[in-house]
Amino acid sequence: MSPLDVMLADMRAKLDAGDLSGAADRAESCAPYVHPRLASATLTHKDAFSELTREELEELLAFAKQAAQPLQVQH
Repeated sequence: MSPLDVMLADMRAKLDAGDLSGAADRAESCAPYVHPRLASATLTHKDAFSELTREELEELLAFAKQAAQPLQVQH
């Protein structure tokens, strides 16, 4: 058994015994191993907008406008 298996078994035993507080404490200690937090990420653009040419900005704008259009479903 892994340490996590032991902690989960202890949590279930506490729950079966009616010790909700003890089970909750054990669940809290198990949670990071069962439900890892998502890492934060910083998104950056390849080029700063101020460094783009007018043509590149117009292409981005056209793409954004096209992407913002609702999808048309064909029947």
